Amino acid sequence: MALNLVTGASGHIGSNLVHQLLEQGEKVRALVRASSNVSQLPAHSNLELVHGDVYDRASLIRATEGCSLVYHTAAVYSLSRKNPGQILDTAMQGTRNILEAIKVAGGVRRVVYTSSVAAVGTTIDPSSPLNEESWTSGDDLDEYTRAKLESEKLAHSLAKELGIDLVAVNPSLVLGPMDNKPTPSNKVVVDFLAGKIPAYLETGFSTVHVGDVARGHILAMQKGRAGERYILSGENIKLGAFLELLGTVSGKKPPGLKLPRFLALGMAHVFEATAAITKSDPLATVQSIRGLYGRYGYYDCAKAKRELGYTFQSLEKTARETIAWFQEHPV
Repeated sequence: MALNLVTGASGHIGSNLVHQLLEQGEKVRALVRASSNVSQLPAHSNLELVHGDVYDRASLIRATEGCSLVYHTAAVYSLSRKNPGQILDTAMQGTRNILEAIKVAGGVRRVVYTSSVAAVGTTIDPSSPLNEESWTSGDDLDEYTRAKLESEKLAHSLAKELGIDLVAVNPSLVLGPMDNKPTPSNKVVVDFLAGKIPAYLETGFSTVHVGDVARGHILAMQKGRAGERYILSGENIKLGAFLELLGTVSGKKPPGLKLPRFLALGMAHVFEATAAITKSDPLATVQSIRGLYGRYGYYDCAKAKRELGYTFQSLEKTARETIAWFQEHPV
Protein backbone atom coordinates (compact mmCIF):
# COMPACT_ATOMS: atom_id res chain seq x y z
CA MET A 1 0.00 0.00 0.00
CA ALA A 2 1.31 3.43 -0.98
CA LEU A 3 2.17 5.87 1.80
CA ASN A 4 0.69 9.36 1.32
CA LEU A 5 2.42 12.41 2.77
CA VAL A 6 0.18 15.40 3.49
CA THR A 7 2.00 18.62 4.38
CA GLY A 8 0.00 21.25 6.23
CA ALA A 9 -2.15 18.40 7.54
CA SER A 10 -3.61 20.43 10.42
CA GLY A 11 -4.95 23.10 8.06
CA HIS A 12 -8.45 23.40 6.67
CA ILE A 13 -7.84 21.59 3.37
CA GLY A 14 -5.13 19.35 4.82
CA SER A 15 -7.22 17.93 7.66
CA ASN A 16 -10.19 17.25 5.40
CA LEU A 17 -7.85 15.57 2.91
CA VAL A 18 -6.38 13.35 5.64
CA HIS A 19 -9.88 12.24 6.65
CA GLN A 20 -10.84 11.34 3.09
CA LEU A 21 -7.63 9.41 2.45
CA LEU A 22 -8.14 7.40 5.63
CA GLU A 23 -11.76 6.73 4.71
CA GLN A 24 -10.50 5.26 1.44
CA GLY A 25 -8.21 2.90 3.33
CA GLU A 26 -4.99 4.79 2.51
CA LYS A 27 -1.94 5.06 4.76
CA VAL A 28 -1.17 8.69 5.62
CA ARG A 29 1.80 10.48 7.08
CA ALA A 30 0.65 13.88 8.32
CA LEU A 31 3.30 16.61 8.52
CA VAL A 32 2.52 19.34 11.05
CA ARG A 33 4.51 21.84 13.06
CA ALA A 34 5.09 21.05 16.72
CA SER A 35 2.91 24.04 17.64
CA SER A 36 0.01 23.11 15.32
CA ASN A 37 -3.50 22.50 16.56
CA VAL A 38 -4.12 18.88 15.50
CA SER A 39 -7.55 18.50 17.12
CA GLN A 40 -9.17 17.87 13.73
CA LEU A 41 -6.89 14.92 12.94
CA PRO A 42 -8.30 11.55 14.03
CA ALA A 43 -6.67 8.79 16.01
CA HIS A 44 -6.28 6.11 13.37
CA SER A 45 -4.06 3.09 12.88
CA ASN A 46 -3.25 4.22 9.33
CA LEU A 47 -2.26 7.75 10.38
CA GLU A 48 1.30 8.68 11.34
CA LEU A 49 1.85 12.16 12.76
CA VAL A 50 5.30 13.71 12.21
CA HIS A 51 6.67 17.12 13.11
CA GLY A 52 8.45 19.35 10.65
CA ASP A 53 8.48 22.74 9.01
CA VAL A 54 8.65 23.90 5.40
CA TYR A 55 11.67 26.01 6.37
CA ASP A 56 13.45 22.93 7.74
CA ARG A 57 14.61 21.02 4.67
CA ALA A 58 16.01 18.14 6.74
CA SER A 59 12.61 17.58 8.38
CA LEU A 60 10.99 17.49 4.95
CA ILE A 61 13.47 14.89 3.71
CA ARG A 62 12.72 12.72 6.74
CA ALA A 63 8.97 13.14 6.25
CA THR A 64 9.20 12.27 2.55
CA GLU A 65 11.31 9.14 2.89
CA GLY A 66 9.26 6.04 2.16
CA CYS A 67 6.36 8.00 0.66
CA SER A 68 5.05 7.36 -2.84
CA LEU A 69 2.53 10.20 -3.08
CA VAL A 70 2.79 13.74 -1.72
CA TYR A 71 0.05 16.34 -1.23
CA HIS A 72 1.64 19.71 -0.55
CA THR A 73 -1.10 21.78 1.08
CA ALA A 74 1.11 23.69 3.56
CA ALA A 75 0.89 27.46 3.14
CA VAL A 76 0.09 30.64 5.02
CA TYR A 77 -3.50 31.58 4.17
CA SER A 78 -3.76 35.03 5.63
CA LEU A 79 -4.50 38.58 4.52
CA SER A 80 -2.61 40.02 7.49
CA ARG A 81 0.02 42.68 6.95
CA LYS A 82 1.64 42.37 10.38
CA ASN A 83 4.75 40.67 9.03
CA PRO A 84 5.32 41.93 5.49
CA GLY A 85 7.07 39.39 3.30
CA GLN A 86 6.32 36.36 5.50
CA ILE A 87 3.48 34.98 3.35
CA LEU A 88 5.51 35.24 0.14
CA ASP A 89 8.71 33.91 1.71
CA THR A 90 6.94 30.92 3.25
CA ALA A 91 5.31 30.06 -0.07
CA MET A 92 8.52 30.30 -2.07
CA GLN A 93 10.85 28.63 0.43
CA GLY A 94 8.29 25.95 1.23
CA THR A 95 7.79 25.11 -2.43
CA ARG A 96 11.49 24.89 -3.14
CA ASN A 97 12.28 22.93 0.01
CA ILE A 98 9.56 20.29 -0.39
CA LEU A 99 10.40 19.63 -4.04
CA GLU A 100 14.12 19.43 -3.35
CA ALA A 101 13.43 17.11 -0.39
CA ILE A 102 11.35 14.87 -2.66
CA LYS A 103 14.22 14.70 -5.12
CA VAL A 104 16.72 13.83 -2.38
CA ALA A 105 14.50 11.24 -0.69
CA GLY A 106 13.53 9.55 -3.94
CA GLY A 107 10.63 7.16 -4.40
CA VAL A 108 7.84 9.73 -4.81
CA ARG A 109 5.74 8.99 -7.89
CA ARG A 110 3.60 12.13 -7.95
CA VAL A 111 3.00 15.43 -6.17
CA VAL A 112 -0.31 17.28 -5.99
CA TYR A 113 0.46 20.94 -5.31
CA THR A 114 -2.19 23.14 -3.69
CA SER A 115 -2.29 26.54 -5.35
CA SER A 116 -5.34 28.83 -5.49
CA VAL A 117 -7.58 30.66 -7.93
CA ALA A 118 -5.72 33.71 -6.63
CA ALA A 119 -3.06 32.62 -9.16
CA VAL A 120 -5.72 32.50 -11.90
CA GLY A 121 -7.00 36.05 -11.43
CA THR A 122 -10.32 37.90 -11.55
CA THR A 123 -12.47 39.33 -14.31
CA ILE A 124 -14.49 42.51 -14.80
CA ASP A 125 -17.07 40.54 -16.81
CA PRO A 126 -19.16 38.21 -14.61
CA SER A 127 -20.51 36.48 -17.71
CA SER A 128 -17.00 35.26 -18.65
CA PRO A 129 -15.59 33.01 -15.91
CA LEU A 130 -11.87 32.28 -16.07
CA ASN A 131 -10.24 28.92 -16.73
CA GLU A 132 -6.79 27.38 -16.28
CA GLU A 133 -5.33 29.35 -19.19
CA SER A 134 -5.53 32.55 -17.14
CA TRP A 135 -2.80 33.79 -14.79
CA THR A 136 -3.31 36.76 -12.51
CA SER A 137 -1.33 39.90 -13.31
CA GLY A 138 -0.84 43.46 -12.15
CA ASP A 139 1.59 45.65 -10.24
CA ASP A 140 -0.59 46.11 -7.16
CA LEU A 141 -1.19 42.52 -6.06
CA ASP A 142 -1.65 41.84 -2.35
CA GLU A 143 0.99 39.61 -0.81
CA TYR A 144 -1.19 36.50 -0.62
CA THR A 145 -2.11 36.70 -4.32
CA ARG A 146 1.48 37.35 -5.29
CA ALA A 147 2.61 34.40 -3.15
CA LYS A 148 0.17 32.02 -4.83
CA LEU A 149 1.08 33.25 -8.29
CA GLU A 150 4.84 33.10 -7.90
CA SER A 151 4.95 29.88 -5.87
CA GLU A 152 2.78 27.97 -8.34
CA LYS A 153 4.96 29.10 -11.24
CA LEU A 154 8.02 28.05 -9.24
CA ALA A 155 6.44 24.65 -8.52
CA HIS A 156 5.86 23.95 -12.21
CA SER A 157 9.32 25.10 -13.32
CA LEU A 158 11.21 23.39 -10.47
CA ALA A 159 9.28 20.14 -10.91
CA LYS A 160 10.23 20.12 -14.57
CA GLU A 161 13.87 20.88 -13.73
CA LEU A 162 14.03 18.11 -11.09
CA GLY A 163 12.06 15.56 -13.08
CA ILE A 164 9.14 15.43 -10.62
CA ASP A 165 5.62 14.50 -11.73
CA LEU A 166 3.54 17.40 -10.39
CA VAL A 167 -0.11 18.37 -10.79
CA ALA A 168 -1.42 21.68 -9.43
CA VAL A 169 -4.94 22.30 -8.14
CA ASN A 170 -6.49 25.76 -7.74
CA PRO A 171 -9.33 25.83 -5.18
CA SER A 172 -11.67 28.81 -5.08
CA LEU A 173 -13.23 30.26 -1.87
CA VAL A 174 -13.18 27.20 0.40
CA LEU A 175 -15.94 26.88 2.98
CA GLY A 176 -16.84 24.10 5.38
CA PRO A 177 -15.92 22.24 8.58
CA MET A 178 -12.70 21.41 10.42
CA ASP A 179 -11.32 24.95 10.33
CA ASN A 180 -9.83 25.99 13.66
CA LYS A 181 -8.55 29.47 12.75
CA PRO A 182 -10.85 30.27 10.80
CA THR A 183 -9.40 30.91 7.34
CA PRO A 184 -10.23 34.22 5.60
CA SER A 185 -12.78 32.31 3.46
CA ASN A 186 -14.75 30.93 6.40
CA LYS A 187 -14.31 34.17 8.32
CA VAL A 188 -16.82 35.77 5.96
CA VAL A 189 -19.41 33.36 7.36
CA VAL A 190 -18.21 33.78 10.95
CA ASP A 191 -18.35 37.57 10.69
CA PHE A 192 -21.82 37.42 9.14
CA LEU A 193 -23.10 35.29 12.01
CA ALA A 194 -21.58 37.77 14.47
CA GLY A 195 -23.27 40.74 12.76
CA LYS A 196 -19.95 42.25 11.69
CA ILE A 197 -20.83 42.82 8.02
CA PRO A 198 -22.97 45.98 7.92
CA ALA A 199 -22.60 46.55 4.17
CA TYR A 200 -21.25 44.92 1.04
CA LEU A 201 -19.40 45.69 -2.18
CA GLU A 202 -20.07 45.10 -5.86
CA THR A 203 -17.98 41.97 -6.23
CA GLY A 204 -18.37 38.23 -6.57
CA PHE A 205 -16.55 34.94 -6.10
CA SER A 206 -16.80 31.19 -6.48
CA THR A 207 -17.50 29.15 -3.36
CA VAL A 208 -16.73 25.46 -2.86
CA HIS A 209 -17.08 22.95 -0.03
CA VAL A 210 -13.80 21.81 1.50
CA GLY A 211 -14.87 18.20 1.09
CA ASP A 212 -15.16 18.69 -2.67
CA VAL A 213 -11.72 20.29 -2.70
CA ALA A 214 -10.20 17.39 -0.74
CA ARG A 215 -11.79 14.92 -3.16
CA GLY A 216 -10.48 17.00 -6.05
CA HIS A 217 -6.95 16.61 -4.70
CA ILE A 218 -7.32 12.83 -4.66
CA LEU A 219 -8.77 12.81 -8.18
CA ALA A 220 -5.86 14.97 -9.37
CA MET A 221 -3.44 12.46 -7.87
CA GLN A 222 -5.24 9.59 -9.61
CA LYS A 223 -6.14 11.11 -12.97
CA GLY A 224 -4.44 14.49 -13.45
CA ARG A 225 -1.96 15.09 -16.23
CA ALA A 226 1.58 15.93 -15.16
CA GLY A 227 2.37 19.62 -15.48
CA GLU A 228 -1.29 20.64 -15.65
CA ARG A 229 -3.41 22.77 -13.31
CA TYR A 230 -7.05 22.16 -12.39
CA ILE A 231 -9.51 24.67 -10.98
CA LEU A 232 -11.54 23.21 -8.09
CA SER A 233 -14.41 25.67 -7.82
CA GLY A 234 -18.17 25.65 -7.23
CA GLU A 235 -20.98 28.12 -7.73
CA ASN A 236 -20.20 31.67 -8.85
CA ILE A 237 -22.18 34.25 -6.88
CA LYS A 238 -22.18 37.97 -6.13
CA LEU A 239 -21.34 38.99 -2.57
CA GLY A 240 -24.78 40.51 -1.96
CA ALA A 241 -26.56 37.34 -3.06
CA PHE A 242 -24.19 35.21 -0.96
CA LEU A 243 -24.99 37.24 2.16
CA GLU A 244 -28.71 36.90 1.41
CA LEU A 245 -28.28 33.12 1.24
CA LEU A 246 -26.45 33.11 4.57
CA GLY A 247 -29.35 35.11 5.99
CA THR A 248 -31.91 32.64 4.67
CA VAL A 249 -30.01 29.68 6.11
CA SER A 250 -29.16 31.24 9.48
CA GLY A 251 -32.25 33.35 10.08
CA LYS A 252 -30.12 36.46 10.50
CA LYS A 253 -30.80 39.65 8.56
CA PRO A 254 -28.34 40.30 5.72
CA PRO A 255 -26.95 43.81 5.15
CA GLY A 256 -29.04 45.90 2.76
CA LEU A 257 -26.47 48.60 2.02
CA LYS A 258 -24.20 48.30 -1.01
CA LEU A 259 -21.31 50.73 -0.69
CA PRO A 260 -20.32 52.84 -3.69
CA ARG A 261 -16.66 52.57 -4.60
CA PHE A 262 -15.62 56.01 -3.33
CA LEU A 263 -17.19 55.39 0.07
CA ALA A 264 -15.66 51.93 0.38
CA LEU A 265 -12.23 53.39 -0.38
CA GLY A 266 -12.77 56.19 2.14
CA MET A 267 -13.67 53.72 4.85
CA ALA A 268 -10.63 51.63 3.99
CA HIS A 269 -8.39 54.67 4.57
CA VAL A 270 -9.99 55.08 8.01
CA PHE A 271 -9.56 51.37 8.79
CA GLU A 272 -5.87 51.52 7.88
CA ALA A 273 -5.27 54.62 10.01
CA THR A 274 -7.07 53.07 12.99
CA ALA A 275 -5.16 49.80 12.60
CA ALA A 276 -1.84 51.66 12.55
CA ILE A 277 -2.69 53.18 15.92
CA THR A 278 -4.09 50.01 17.52
CA LYS A 279 -1.42 47.72 15.98
CA SER A 280 -4.14 45.42 14.60
CA ASP A 281 -5.24 44.23 11.16
CA PRO A 282 -7.56 46.65 9.33
CA LEU A 283 -11.07 45.42 8.49
CA ALA A 284 -10.26 46.29 4.88
CA THR A 285 -7.39 47.98 3.05
CA VAL A 286 -7.34 50.39 0.15
CA GLN A 287 -5.48 47.74 -1.83
CA SER A 288 -8.08 45.07 -1.09
CA ILE A 289 -10.99 47.34 -2.06
CA ARG A 290 -9.30 48.26 -5.33
CA GLY A 291 -8.72 44.58 -6.03
CA LEU A 292 -12.29 43.54 -5.21
CA TYR A 293 -14.65 46.31 -6.27
CA GLY A 294 -16.23 45.64 -9.64
CA ARG A 295 -14.19 42.47 -10.11
CA TYR A 296 -15.35 38.87 -9.99
CA GLY A 297 -13.54 35.73 -8.95
CA TYR A 298 -15.67 33.61 -11.26
CA TYR A 299 -14.23 30.34 -12.57
CA ASP A 300 -15.00 27.51 -14.97
CA CYS A 301 -14.07 24.08 -13.59
CA ALA A 302 -15.02 22.22 -16.79
CA LYS A 303 -11.48 20.87 -17.21
CA ALA A 304 -11.52 19.26 -13.75
CA LYS A 305 -14.98 17.82 -14.43
CA ARG A 306 -13.91 16.44 -17.80
CA GLU A 307 -10.47 15.06 -16.94
CA LEU A 308 -10.81 14.20 -13.24
CA GLY A 309 -14.50 13.47 -12.77
CA TYR A 310 -14.70 16.37 -10.31
CA THR A 311 -18.10 17.48 -8.99
CA PHE A 312 -19.27 19.93 -6.33
CA GLN A 313 -22.29 20.18 -4.07
CA SER A 314 -24.77 23.05 -4.02
CA LEU A 315 -23.87 26.32 -2.35
CA GLU A 316 -26.98 26.13 -0.16
CA LYS A 317 -25.90 22.77 1.26
CA THR A 318 -22.36 24.10 1.72
CA ALA A 319 -23.67 27.17 3.54
CA ARG A 320 -25.82 25.05 5.85
CA GLU A 321 -22.94 22.73 6.75
CA THR A 322 -20.53 25.63 7.29
CA ILE A 323 -22.92 27.55 9.52
CA ALA A 324 -23.76 24.43 11.51
CA TRP A 325 -20.10 23.64 12.11
CA PHE A 326 -19.22 27.12 13.37
CA GLN A 327 -22.31 27.23 15.57
CA GLU A 328 -21.09 23.99 17.16
CA HIS A 329 -17.45 25.13 17.21
CA PRO A 330 -17.45 28.88 18.02
CA VAL A 331 -14.20 30.73 17.42
